[in-house]
Amino acid sequence: MQNIKEKFKLKSTCVYDAILGAILHGDLKAGEKLSETGLAERLGVSRTPVREALRALDAEGFVRLSPNSRFEITSFSRQDAMEVLQIRRLLEGEASHLAAQRGTPEDCCRLQETLDAAWACVEGPTEEVDFRFMQADIAFHRTIFEIAGNNRMLRVSSALGDRLARLYVSRSSDVQMYEICLQQHRNIMEAIQAHDDIRAEAYARRHIEYIMDTMLEPVEDERVL
Repeated sequence: MQNIKEKFKLKSTCVYDAILGAILHGDLKAGEKLSETGLAERLGVSRTPVREALRALDAEGFVRLSPNSRFEITSFSRQDAMEVLQIRRLLEGEASHLAAQRGTPEDCCRLQETLDAAWACVEGPTEEVDFRFMQADIAFHRTIFEIAGNNRMLRVSSALGDRLARLYVSRSSDVQMYEICLQQHRNIMEAIQAHDDIRAEAYARRHIEYIMDTMLEPVEDERVL
């Protein structure tokens, strides 16, 4: 029975990753309706793992259940991202403050690994760099919340749908911005390693403020994801 449950969990995860990837790459666009049957046929699975994956994506804000009981890809505007980041600024600062107080040498090594992975995205192939960098960026910030040791704060952070905010930023930025963000990540990490909670909090807030300032810059094509 346990093996059956594990196989179902693995299949649901693969379906989730496939649908999420299609959303992030723009293959599935805002407002597009999703059919459980159509997705199941396309992915070669039954409707059950598709339904579970869509429920998870609904909880994270990537899709929503429309009145006709079909799922629809949600839109995400620049203003939506800004509101999320305003809350993130508070959470990131406090999480970095706590991480600097509580982080162990093992925690710092784990944080270094996530930073190294992010740098590898920027220095590697340019194909799909936005998507890969977003995943690495999420891992870095999540690790700080884990080191902070406040489970409620971690849940609130995840519930904000910050991946959508990062997606919007990545779609309207370039490698130079990534490098600036990574240097800011390094500043945060080094403050945490030094157990300098005041500096860690300041660097974390400054990092989010930089992203907010970047998003306020005018762009030629205002997109809604």
